[in-house]
Amino acid sequence: MAVDTFFVGALKGVGKVYLQTVLDCYSRHAWGRLYTSKLPITSVHVLNETVLPFFEAHEARVYTILSDNGREFCGRPDHHPYELFLQLEGIEHRTTKVRRPQSNALSSGYIEPCWMNTSVSK
Repeated sequence: MAVDTFFVGALKGVGKVYLQTVLDCYSRHAWGRLYTSKLPITSVHVLNETVLPFFEAHEARVYTILSDNGREFCGRPDHHPYELFLQLEGIEHRTTKVRRPQSNALSSGYIEPCWMNTSVSK
């Protein structure tokens, strides 16, 4: 699995909008949810409410997640909500090398074209 966060745009009366994305690297099945922040809890929410139930329904398991080093994904393993959630679920967390976004190209390369012809009105 590869995860990433993208800035979608700003909406009047709402503020900044971010897309939390999750991509299954094997099947290329993708999930996404819009949020108004990039907090770690939003990264946990998309996994807990959308992705993991899908895998449980299909009697499958997530073993590893690849993310960049964004604050929504990385922090002290004993205090960071995302890191703690992955530990509780028994999921290994791998991160890309610092300042090497092409390492997470699976997620970026798959999701960004979806937004090329999409605009967010102000």
